[in-house]
Amino acid sequence: MDHLLSGQEYSLEPLSQQLGSIVERLESSAGTLKGNAANPLTRIRGEGDEIRRLYARAVDRLERLGIPQHIVTAAMIRSKTTGATFVHELSSAGHLDLRAYYCLLASDLGIAFESSINPKRLLPNLTAAHFRPGRTALVCCRGENANLILYMAPDLRSENQLAGLFERSPKMRANFCISEPGTIRDAMEVTLEQQDVEIAIGKLHQRWPHLSAKETLVPWQAFALGIFISLFPICLWVAIWPTLFVVHLIAVALFGIGITIRIAAWCAMRKNTSQMPETESCSNFPVYSVMIALHNEAAVVPQLVRSMARLAWPASRLEVLYVCEADDTETLAALARLRLPPPHRVIRVPPSLPRTKPKALNYALERCTGDFVVIYDAEDRPHPLQLKEACLRFQSEPEDLACLQAPLDIANSEQSWLSRMFAFEYAAHFHGLLPYLNKIGAPLPLGGTSNHFRGLM
Repeated sequence: MDHLLSGQEYSLEPLSQQLGSIVERLESSAGTLKGNAANPLTRIRGEGDEIRRLYARAVDRLERLGIPQHIVTAAMIRSKTTGATFVHELSSAGHLDLRAYYCLLASDLGIAFESSINPKRLLPNLTAAHFRPGRTALVCCRGENANLILYMAPDLRSENQLAGLFERSPKMRANFCISEPGTIRDAMEVTLEQQDVEIAIGKLHQRWPHLSAKETLVPWQAFALGIFISLFPICLWVAIWPTLFVVHLIAVALFGIGITIRIAAWCAMRKNTSQMPETESCSNFPVYSVMIALHNEAAVVPQLVRSMARLAWPASRLEVLYVCEADDTETLAALARLRLPPPHRVIRVPPSLPRTKPKALNYALERCTGDFVVIYDAEDRPHPLQLKEACLRFQSEPEDLACLQAPLDIANSEQSWLSRMFAFEYAAHFHGLLPYLNKIGAPLPLGGTSNHFRGLM
């Protein structure tokens, strides 16, 4: 295998096949490494000497970094509940510097560590990168001598595979580098920036044109609108009062239908007796992605970050994405001042038309890794247990349940007469109308925030 990644000139097609076999070997389980792919250390007992040696090497590396044994043990216990690796648990809790960890790992494997990656050298067509917490991140780059370099942030299984690969083929060390997952992710995002903008703008219209707002009118709608525009002035000219009377009747009928639906929803309302899930009721937490679109929202950034920090979800299985336009300097500066820790990070959307919330969220969606995705607005203060309740609801319902709408309540309902009317309208809509429409199988007008999705990734 020494020759597969060497040579001054190469074409992408045969190299793609060669790379596929290497990645498959690195990512597949071998020997006794079976069971829980996300966290093999949860199956230490009875797995044989190989997994014990893997565990011992990882613990020894952490001890050399000065992390006490009791902290490592606590991280392993948490990992059994969350489904993350104990290394990622340590990092999410602030006990482990990932740069120091991967630098020491590179030294143990006898290969180079790189703290930065030149995005211009990336070969995205040959990249098998994914950035889910605790799993191997990998990108391919063209080296200085036109050879192929694989930048990796290996998980424990891939580390074991690399060690075996280098033992059999020592020369292959020259074709591998270790880097942090965040460094690999950032380089890949820079490389795919323009492609992701095009996806954010046009993917929906390309795949489902009938669902896209780019198609404003279908032919029969355009024909009907043309007939109305042509005949309405004539009707006003010939018989103005009968015409206005007919328009009035149509408007009253439409308004009456709306009132009737709301009265029916009020009659069908029942007191909400559902219980919030207990803290211990979730296990094997899926990765949850939280997206917040911000535009000229610098004033509310501190409150927003505090609200996201109160979410009762393991940090090792959470990512919070603050989605900002790249030229929104005030909001970006407000976020930078807070020095956001993981799992919080900022997504900068390149300036492009249309400058809309859907476009920004579509762009950020390409960077999400979650099994579930939720959208919040800058002024939202979600209940700390909202993610857990949504997760339990998804897990208890059929697979065709794709979206949950959390009810929105007004925080300052007692401030004034206007705020009370606003709160009443929201309560009627989210606690009365939407449940009724769902009950009768009618289309649901979502609120545009506090929407939980699954199956997007």
